[in-house]
Amino acid sequence: MSRKAARVYELATQDDDACLRTLLMENPMQGWVRLCLTHEPSFFAGMPPFGRARAVLAREDGDVLGMFSCSEQNLYLNGVPRETGYLGGLRVRKAHRHRIRILREGFAALLRFSMPTARLWHTSIASGNHAARRLLEAHLSGLPHYQPANELLTLALPTVRGKRHGSWQAAGPEDHAALCALYNEAARQWQFAPVLRPEDLEAFERAEARFYLCREAGCPVAVMALWPRRGQQTLVQGYRWPLDWLRAPYNLFAACSKQLRLPAPGQNLQHAYLAFFAVSPGARAEFGALVEDALHLAGAQGHAALSLSLHAAHPALPELIRRFRPVQYRTCLYAVSFPHLPHPEPDGRPAQPEAALMA
Repeated sequence: MSRKAARVYELATQDDDACLRTLLMENPMQGWVRLCLTHEPSFFAGMPPFGRARAVLAREDGDVLGMFSCSEQNLYLNGVPRETGYLGGLRVRKAHRHRIRILREGFAALLRFSMPTARLWHTSIASGNHAARRLLEAHLSGLPHYQPANELLTLALPTVRGKRHGSWQAAGPEDHAALCALYNEAARQWQFAPVLRPEDLEAFERAEARFYLCREAGCPVAVMALWPRRGQQTLVQGYRWPLDWLRAPYNLFAACSKQLRLPAPGQNLQHAYLAFFAVSPGARAEFGALVEDALHLAGAQGHAALSLSLHAAHPALPELIRRFRPVQYRTCLYAVSFPHLPHPEPDGRPAQPEAALMA
C-alpha cells in the first residue's frame, strides 16, 4: 500500500530565506512582460515596514510546493479605518499548480495564520494572467470568494520627462501630523488605502522613503514620497511576442523620444515608487505638474523611472499617459473573503491600495 504524502503548512523562518527567494524567481507575474518581484539579498528584509507580515511555506515530504505571504494592515474600507488583510506572494511550483487540494489547504492555512481581526483580504493578479484569474474567480468549493474590484494601472514614468517647478519641499518630523491628516483625508475615498500615522512615517523614513509636501499660502495641499524600496526589485524575465524581438528597435525610438527603455531579460527595472501621493481638491497646483516636478526630483536622485499606481478610472490617467508616455502594467484587484465568515462588504468606492506596500 502506498504511503500518503505528508503535507504541512508552516510559518517561514530566517532559515527558509533562500527557499523563499527562489520561489519568487521561479514564478514571474504573467502579462506582456514577465516580471519577478524579488527580495534580494534577504526576503524578510525586503518586506515593507507596515502592518504585521508573515510568510507561509507548503511542504510535502520535505519538498517545498509553494508559498504565500499575508499581513494585517490598518486600511480604509468604506471610508473608515479597519484592520484588513493583504494576501500576496502566492507562488506554487509549476508541477503542482493544478492540484486544487494544495490551494484549498493553503487557504485554510491563511485562516490559521492570520489574525482573527482580518475577515476581508485584498490581493492583485496581473490582468493578463487569465489562467489564474479563471481558477480563482470560479468559486470552487473550499476556496475563498475572489470578488473583482477594479484594475490598478501602474505607470512607469521616465524621469527624463521631469521638469522643475519648485512645488515640493522635504517634510520634517514637525510636518508628520499635517502630512498624515492630508493623506488620510484623500485616502478615505479609496478602498484598501493605508491609514497613515506619524509613527508609520518614521518607519518608512528608516526604510529610505523621502516625504514631501506642497504648500499653498503656507497650508499643505499635496503629499508624496519617493521610495526606492532597495530590498525589493522588479526583475524582467522576458517579453511576449512580438516585443521579445522588437525591444531593440523600440529602445532606439524610446531614447530619441524621452520614453522609458525596456530592460533586457535578466535586468532589473531601475525605479522608485511615487508613493502616498495625494492632492487636496482645493489645490491650485495641477496634478500633472506635481508629477512632473516629482520626476525632476527623482531624476536628480539618480532614478530612471517612478512607478505610480492609480485605479483605472482615475480622472488624471489620460493626461498622465499623453504627457509622459509611460510604460503601463495592469493588475486586477480583488476583495477576498470566505463564505462562512461574516465580513464587511466593500461599497462602490474605487480600490486603490498603495502599490509600494504590495510587494
